[in-house]
Amino acid sequence: MQNLAPHDGMDKDIEGLIADLNAATRDAMIISIVIMRAEGRLPKQIFACFANEIAELSKALSHCHVAIEEASKATLTHEEKSRRKDSTDSEEFRKKHGYRSN
Repeated sequence: MQNLAPHDGMDKDIEGLIADLNAATRDAMIISIVIMRAEGRLPKQIFACFANEIAELSKALSHCHVAIEEASKATLTHEEKSRRKDSTDSEEFRKKHGYRSN
């Protein structure tokens, strides 16, 4: 049986959340692209008949793009923190076992 430090379980939870966030971000980007392409093929008369709905759709797409940007920033921040932690852990290992620093 493997004995995990308390933070190891939390790291795995965070990694799972980041994976879910990345999947949701990909899905949101795909949906956004599909909708934008479909809008480009719609006849102009539809825009006149459904002006309010098109405005709401545009607003929703805008919110979607903002959420995608925020998710991307959160993912990058997490990856940077992970790299720093890995670097620190590696340095501590080298010191503990008598290896020279780079």
